[in-house]
Amino acid sequence: MIMAFTLPTNIPNRPVAVIGAGTLGRRIARMFADRGGLVRIFDKSAQAGEAAQKYVEDNLAQVAAKVEGGKPGRVVVTDGQGGRVVRA
Repeated sequence: MIMAFTLPTNIPNRPVAVIGAGTLGRRIARMFADRGGLVRIFDKSAQAGEAAQKYVEDNLAQVAAKVEGGKPGRVVVTDGQGGRVVRA
């Protein structure tokens, strides 16, 4: 059986979810945020989430300026207590 698939047309406007606010998670979040999008970071530790958000905010403008078409996006941090990744 062949399944048909159509790539969504709104990919640049879709939020990105990053699970984990450690070194790798915060860098992945920064990478996606440097295109102007919304990135949601989920981590059980509020302290790790705050540190990740600060890292992205401190580095985002500088990195986005070096990327062709780059512009600073937005990062939101949550502990994910709702049990789901919302709208990502």
